[in-house]
Amino acid sequence: MDLKARWAACCAASLGGPDYWRLAPVYVAYRRAIVPLLERHARGRLLDVGAGQLALRELARPHVRSYFSLDLAREHPELSVQASVFGLPFAEASFDTVILTQVLEHVPEPAQALAEVARVLRPGGKLIVSVPHLAYLHAEPHDYYRFTVFGLRHLLGRAGLTPLEETRDAGLATFLCSVPAIALAALCQGRPALLRPALAFNRLLASLALGLDRRFDGLGRFAINRYAVAAKIAGNPSA
Repeated sequence: MDLKARWAACCAASLGGPDYWRLAPVYVAYRRAIVPLLERHARGRLLDVGAGQLALRELARPHVRSYFSLDLAREHPELSVQASVFGLPFAEASFDTVILTQVLEHVPEPAQALAEVARVLRPGGKLIVSVPHLAYLHAEPHDYYRFTVFGLRHLLGRAGLTPLEETRDAGLATFLCSVPAIALAALCQGRPALLRPALAFNRLLASLALGLDRRFDGLGRFAINRYAVAAKIAGNPSA
């Protein structure tokens, strides 16, 4: 089994448990950014678009009435709906909240995807979105874009969505420290006696990296991911 396959197995084995979010510094940073957004804004009937292996399901469920997941591929047996973001199989104004995290970089027409997401949001409903600003090439060949805060605002506005809150996660130190952390966790996959100390080391590495980013990149110029919460306001073009 090569390193990439070992990493995939490591993620799959820890999915749904606390260790998943401690596998690498980038995972720690992502969870720290997305959880407060879910706590403040996820409500009612929620659709998770690009849900993948349902990593966000247990984080979102405490805050909503019902959780639906959608993805182009069925990576998890409990995926609710298999469909494209360009043709969501739901009526207009079907959801109070939509999650769209780490998806827009993988679609060739992100503006079109956001317009379709806005269509299924109820007036007053909220989109919780994240996009990469600093990332390595992945999911080839379907890895098309990286985004600045200004680009994300522009796309949201075109879709008739009004930004309410913006944030970012970690920076260059966390990005670089994640490379050895991922390799270490992957190498120890299937070896419990080695994996536990490896994960403990990765948690320490995450704390160090996040601290460095807070100290030396306070403006977020090297942010790994950008996050926004945007509302569908009655009277906007897509409302």
